[in-house]
Amino acid sequence: EINHTNSAVDAADGKVQSSIELDPSLRQSLTKVFECTYSQFILLWYIPPEPREDQPLYKTLLNEFNMMVDHAVGKFRQLDITRIELGLIRILTVHLRAVKKEKKREKIFLTRHEEVCFLRRTSEALIYHLLPDSLWKLNCYRHILKEVVTLKVLEEMINTVCDADFINQALITFLDEDSPETNEAKVIPEAPPKTGDDDGRGKPEFNIPKEKEKKKSNKK
Repeated sequence: EINHTNSAVDAADGKVQSSIELDPSLRQSLTKVFECTYSQFILLWYIPPEPREDQPLYKTLLNEFNMMVDHAVGKFRQLDITRIELGLIRILTVHLRAVKKEKKREKIFLTRHEEVCFLRRTSEALIYHLLPDSLWKLNCYRHILKEVVTLKVLEEMINTVCDADFINQALITFLDEDSPETNEAKVIPEAPPKTGDDDGRGKPEFNIPKEKEKKKSNKK
């Protein structure tokens, strides 16, 4: 669950930002994402004497990152998910019917430049609606965020989702998880090793009686 808690003041514009409590595991995962980004892009040139948790830049960026997450979550809570799902299904249905009627399929974007221009417009809309004002109000910040979201998030995500190997592997994983054979294999324990008695019906064929075993050894 997501609950509203205390409020915090944004140091950049002085606005009061409502803090949101996320699931602890989700908050921990997002913090790991931030720490990985901080290590890869900031600590390459930023070497202060303090430990990481006490570094001024680390604390400032982490506070801004948490504020951004809370702001985005607050926006998502206001969305009508059912209406969005129905709209996506309708759009996808119309698209598939149109593709089926067309004899010759043409690409929507003929060049990567056209695709990136479209993704830049999409990124700008996402940044405007999901992120707090302090991150995109300045023209420089807005352009930096737009390029990062366009080239490192949206474009890479689309390339991954449209990759045939990724689709096949995702389908195999999904079918394996939901197949009844896999579920039965997880539930049924391994059979215990067979002993001489088999429900009181005598010894199984592969167990040689001791008397016959002695006779065989005497013949040898």
